[in-house]
Amino acid sequence: MLEPSAKNPWASRLVAIAAGVVLGYGILWAASSVRRAAGLTFIDQGKEFTVKADGTMTGLGPIPRELQQTMRDALLLDKIDRPPFWDDLHGKTQTVPATRADADSFRALAPIGAMVENDHPVFHWSVKPGATGYRVNLVDEAGATTSSPLLAAGATTWTQNHALAPNETYTWTVEAWRDGALLAKAPAASGSDARFRVIEPATRAALQQLRDKSGGSHLLMGLAYAHAGLQADARRELEAFAKENSQSPLPKNLLNSLASW
Repeated sequence: MLEPSAKNPWASRLVAIAAGVVLGYGILWAASSVRRAAGLTFIDQGKEFTVKADGTMTGLGPIPRELQQTMRDALLLDKIDRPPFWDDLHGKTQTVPATRADADSFRALAPIGAMVENDHPVFHWSVKPGATGYRVNLVDEAGATTSSPLLAAGATTWTQNHALAPNETYTWTVEAWRDGALLAKAPAASGSDARFRVIEPATRAALQQLRDKSGGSHLLMGLAYAHAGLQADARRELEAFAKENSQSPLPKNLLNSLASW
């Protein structure tokens, strides 16, 4: 087994989870006094499960102890703590993705302040009016730069053509060119870096096993993605869980906690 990096302490937990996940799950929940008295019922991928008054969950099968604790922490506190490595990627001055109001400005869009699962990440940027081509520049922690070829005028994405090192922080920029002259660069020199990091192989393998064996549980996958630092994937799964449980405040609270990272 690969040794998890110190930069991603969640890897060992995810590996342990993936090794023992079976279809469905059950969990012990030391709930608040209100929850202990009333219990809660949720729907996940069309399956109903109930948190009973004594704190046990019924309606689905057992899961490994490691995942029970992960889910217990999130459900008990109605929040998801950001991973300890998150601040390295998402500082207070991190570049903010473009909104509709500034869609005409030239922006690096993604990945920014994020962990990514694919070691051949796809870079996204907005159109620069008048540009006849684009070039992406990627810088590793040692300061070495890798550049894309000059891309077509209509290009807004580029896929990295070689595997990036896991758990290394990369920065990237995109340049807009017009007829051989540099037209604009994003992020601008006065802005903050667009930073990201690729998750380690052991974590990637564990997540794949979870996808294969979790029965498609939105809650389980949402929490697993969150602990791996894959915020966008976690949000997608928890939004699906919230849709199935629109009357419960819990999914909304988890989403709000995730958004506050």
